[in-house]
Amino acid sequence: MIQRHFSLEEARALIPQIQPRLRMALQLHAALRPIVHAINEAGYDVDWEMLAGEVELDDEARPADLRNLAKARALYESLRAEISAVESVGCEVKGVVDGLVDFRSWREGRDEVVLCWRLGEPTIMYWHDPSAGFAGREPITDESFEAAQRSLDLRRG
Repeated sequence: MIQRHFSLEEARALIPQIQPRLRMALQLHAALRPIVHAINEAGYDVDWEMLAGEVELDDEARPADLRNLAKARALYESLRAEISAVESVGCEVKGVVDGLVDFRSWREGRDEVVLCWRLGEPTIMYWHDPSAGFAGREPITDESFEAAQRSLDLRRG
């Protein structure tokens, strides 16, 4: 995943591009959950390694469980593809179920922050410190958010 910094305008301009992909990721996740539940109910502990094809069901697996695992893997692969497509622009998907996406930025060109957008919000309206997370979101007011850090001018005039 590429990570880059965005101006507020650049990040906001990407919302129409990433929004449909994030909606699709949410739908794929919703379709995946009951299938994983069914496999778990059959006595298997499904984890991301199993969904990625790194772990198989045992030799005693019923055909229905094998079919469910194949469906789950296909959905998981599609889900990963949607998330990868969103993140390919340089942002980070923080939560599929919550529809959270972060864009790194420089507040006033000095402090590294995260512009935070949630699926369903009309545009990016919040920012937070990288360590604060969603709970630390602050509304965007009149500060500037830039793609590049400003260099400090240490010359005295």
